[in-house]
Amino acid sequence: MRIQNRAAAAAAATAIAATATLAGVPAQAVPAGAGASVVGDVLTVTGTNAGDAISIDFSPLDSVVVDLGGGNGTRRFAAGTFHSAGVDLRNGDDQLRTVSGGVLADVPMTVTAGNGDDVVATGAGGDLLDGGNGDDLLLGGAGTDRLVGANGSDVVNGQVGTDVEVLGNGDDTAAWNPGEGNDAVDGGLGRDTLAFNGSNGDEQMSLSANGRSAVFLRAQGTIRMDLDGVERLDLATFGGVDTVTIGDLSGTEVTTADIDLAGTNGAADTRDDTVLVTGTAGSDAVGVSADGDAVAVDGLPARTSVSGGDPTDVLRVDTSGGDDQVAVSDQARALLDIQVS
Repeated sequence: MRIQNRAAAAAAATAIAATATLAGVPAQAVPAGAGASVVGDVLTVTGTNAGDAISIDFSPLDSVVVDLGGGNGTRRFAAGTFHSAGVDLRNGDDQLRTVSGGVLADVPMTVTAGNGDDVVATGAGGDLLDGGNGDDLLLGGAGTDRLVGANGSDVVNGQVGTDVEVLGNGDDTAAWNPGEGNDAVDGGLGRDTLAFNGSNGDEQMSLSANGRSAVFLRAQGTIRMDLDGVERLDLATFGGVDTVTIGDLSGTEVTTADIDLAGTNGAADTRDDTVLVTGTAGSDAVGVSADGDAVAVDGLPARTSVSGGDPTDVLRVDTSGGDDQVAVSDQARALLDIQVS
């Protein structure tokens, strides 16, 4: 599966946050019990046990506007009356968005999504997002955020800023797109994925062990993703002349590295990319074979799969130390330029 499909929900939610109303949520009366008030220097927003569509707008010049849904439940609070915000969405499939801008800075926000499949997109403050139960989409903003997927199969994207992403239980995805910051990802239980989108420029990226954890680096932008309890890398390089190095991942929890060399249209980008797979210090028995239209490298601590390439793209297996054996199938050689060193 191409990485942009895994991260498409994050892109869609970003688009939602830029619109005046929540996309896909019909106009409706404010559910009983939804409310917003300022108590003790804190803006408190409460949802209902139904599906809520709530927005918090910091863009007006002298106030903050909370829309509780359908345009019928708007509350306006003067600037300076609070310095943090707490949102409890309760149960239901909810959506929360934050609009940044104007002269007011976004305040730190704590969001509890509760039960349900929720979409939460916050702004430029340093925020804490807790997805609760359900399959949630959590998006931070420009601040230094902490995002907690909790239970369910969640998609988490801290976006701009140096963020901490705690994925929790379930098969979760931490997404990264160009322009975002350095993140620390704790996968928790389940089979978890770092879905990383490259750009159309020339890039150098690597995945390697860092003790029992793993670290993914991208030279462009000096990007560092610290990975603990993450089992899979799903990398799309897109255009450009790209170099990807998969190091010795012994001792880490990474078992799979899926690398897609195709361009943005899904076809080979006609640029000469290189994927370097490094063996261990011991004696390795490595097999390089065709797996459909991809080439798989088996026999090392993590299985590497390279798709979307063409015969001018290089897959190099560096055997490192030990008494190693590398078997390469003719079918694999027809797909990529296979080199063994």
